[in-house]
Amino acid sequence: MDFLFCFTRGLGRTILLLFLLLLTWPLILHAPLAFANFDPYSFIHNNTTFYPDFEKLRGKWFAVEDQVFGIEDPNDPVDWSKIRDNAELLIHEHERMMLKFIEDSRSALSKLKGAEVKQAKVARERVLEYIDSAGVVVLKLYEITEKLYDKIIDPYSYSMTDYNLDIKQFKKLYEAYQTKGTELNRFLYGQ
Repeated sequence: MDFLFCFTRGLGRTILLLFLLLLTWPLILHAPLAFANFDPYSFIHNNTTFYPDFEKLRGKWFAVEDQVFGIEDPNDPVDWSKIRDNAELLIHEHERMMLKFIEDSRSALSKLKGAEVKQAKVARERVLEYIDSAGVVVLKLYEITEKLYDKIIDPYSYSMTDYNLDIKQFKKLYEAYQTKGTELNRFLYGQ
């Protein structure tokens, strides 16, 4: 009788476990679907200062671009030293923004668990790729302003051919930055 009682009790547990397995197998087999509600935009927006920091950087960046490429009359006096210094400040501001984003996102990642960690890391990497592509453009802009400043000291140091090559490279880097931005928007907003 004791044997039959133990068998029934053990069999009851087995049946209960099988029943629970049948109920939960869709979650086990489709774990990514269980975490489909992760919102990369909200993760970035709520845990980092990326959006306001990048808007500030972009405003300064476009102001320097306007100073460099907005010259209509070559005889107009241009303070290339000041423009170069502003472009150099952009590089430092970009670096600070990237480090701040890494710090903020690392802190936010430490608070997540499970599948959200992996999804948040993907979101962080996408934003870092975008920030990096912007940094390459800002660096090229600085290089151009540095060469234009050097031309004041030595008028033969920067030829029109070299300038045109730099502008071509700048445009190519800028297109890559825009492509990364489009990819990031699709990722964050599902567009």
